[in-house]
Amino acid sequence: MDGNAQLRSAWRKGFTLVELLVVVSIICLLLALLTPSFRRARMLAINSQCAANEKQWGNSLAAYATANRGAFPYNGPALPDLGIPVSGQHVSWNGSTVQEFWRRYLLPNTKASKTDVHDVLNCPTQKWHQINDVNLSGGLVGYFYLPHRDPNNINYAPEGNEDGKNWVSKTAFGGPYSHTPILMDMKQYGTWNSSWFYNPRVPFSSHYRSDGEPEGGNYLFEDGHVAWYPTEVIEVGATMGSWLCFYKIPL
Repeated sequence: MDGNAQLRSAWRKGFTLVELLVVVSIICLLLALLTPSFRRARMLAINSQCAANEKQWGNSLAAYATANRGAFPYNGPALPDLGIPVSGQHVSWNGSTVQEFWRRYLLPNTKASKTDVHDVLNCPTQKWHQINDVNLSGGLVGYFYLPHRDPNNINYAPEGNEDGKNWVSKTAFGGPYSHTPILMDMKQYGTWNSSWFYNPRVPFSSHYRSDGEPEGGNYLFEDGHVAWYPTEVIEVGATMGSWLCFYKIPL
């Protein structure tokens, strides 16, 4: 058999068009079955990294408290005469004392920069705060951080969260509100644009779904443990101007 005949014979023994379509269909089916699993595995990995960030906060806050009579870093109004030129604001802007806490306790053992998605100051899924206050002059982070704030800075006690001021005004570990969380992922909504998004590519919340609302969030507690709460149980914790900040959970 000459070479051309061999090629023709091999071609006849190859896949027919129908057989190729069957193979392609099987591959597509397998991809459809496996893609949700891959997506779920990726989400779990990101959630684990975020939870690890929060545990690092917990360890660092415990170390700070040990050196400061059990206290949380001060995060209230600016006190320039006492060397505190920047005040803590709302639920994510942090004052001079908290920023010093980052430098001395939280950041020495981590590689962090404001624009690094692995930054311990931000959940890996938090895009909105990654593009704001990049030089950290205002102390903006990609989590809600509550302790030792001025309880009258914004409305920390909207309807349904009448006890909310006590979550932000506690100044030290222990006490009657030691069971309340101290740091959590961001779930926020803009009433100014009636949306979960700043723009189609930048959602306000962390762990966001395609509609912009988060799947849920990690919560850090005083004893150092981190727990995940689904979005369905996370209610409005504070309001400020045209923003709704969701962090209230059943306790």
